[in-house]
Amino acid sequence: MERPKTMTIEPYVAAGGQLGEKIELDKSVAQGFVKAADLRRDVMIDRGQGLPRSQVVVMDDELALKGTLDSREHLSAKISHKSHYEVTKQPDRFIISVHDRLIDDSIRNSPEGSTDTYGYYEDEFIRRLNKALKGGLHDSFWQEKKELAREALRIHFLNLLSVGTFGTLAYGSYRFGMDFLPWFMRTLDPDHKWTINDYAFLTVVRVMWFTASGLDLLFLAKGYLESKNDKLKELNLSTSALAPRNLREVIFPSLPIASTVFGNLYLVRHGGKLIKKR
Repeated sequence: MERPKTMTIEPYVAAGGQLGEKIELDKSVAQGFVKAADLRRDVMIDRGQGLPRSQVVVMDDELALKGTLDSREHLSAKISHKSHYEVTKQPDRFIISVHDRLIDDSIRNSPEGSTDTYGYYEDEFIRRLNKALKGGLHDSFWQEKKELAREALRIHFLNLLSVGTFGTLAYGSYRFGMDFLPWFMRTLDPDHKWTINDYAFLTVVRVMWFTASGLDLLFLAKGYLESKNDKLKELNLSTSALAPRNLREVIFPSLPIASTVFGNLYLVRHGGKLIKKR
C-alpha cells in the first residue's frame, strides 16, 4: 500500500528558522492541500538563506537531522527561485527553502516594523511566511502536474500507435487477402489491381509497424540496461514519483485535470493558513 504523502516544517525549525519555536504547521490545512492536489511527492519546508550545506534533513519513515550531505542531492533540480523562497525537486519530495532572514529584514526595515510592537512583528512574519509557502507550493504543484501530463500523453501516444498499427494491419489483410508478413516484401497478388492509394496505404502501415516495433525494442533495451547498471537504476529514481499506482494508470492514465483544479482552489482559499502560532 502506498504511503500517504506528507508535509512538514520540522527541518525549518531544526535549522533555527526565525520564530521556529513559536510556530507550527496546521496539519489539517497541509493534509487537505496534499489530498486535494493528489501530490505524488512529500513536501519539506526548510530554511534557505544562510543554511549550511552540511545540514540536510532526510524525510523517510522518521525525520532526522543529519551531519552529511544527502546522497540524493545530485538528483536534485531547482525548479523555482523567488525573492523569499526557492523550490528544489528530488525523486520523492519537494523542498521549499524559505529565506526567513530576508523576510525578517524587510519587516524590520518597514515603517511599521520599526515603530510597532513585537506582536505586530510575529503576525506579519507569519503572514509573509505563509505567502512564501503558498508560492512554493504553487510552483511545486504545477511542476508535478506538468510531469504527469507529459507522461500520460506519452502513454496515450504509444497506445494509439499500437492500436492503430494492428488495426490497419488487420484491415489491410482483409482488404487485400494477405497475411501480415507479405506487407513488408515486394510480393504482390497478381489478381489484385494495385493502385497508388494501395501503395500509399502499405507505406503508411510499414512506417507505423517499424515505429511501434522500434519503440518497443527501445523500452526493452532501456529496462535491461537499468537492471544491469547501478547508475541507470539510480537515475531512474527521478521518475519514481510518476510511477503508475494501479493497473488503470498503466494502461489508460488520465490527465490530472481534476486534481489541478481542486488543488488550485484549495491553495487560493487556504494557502494563507498553513503556518500558525503554537
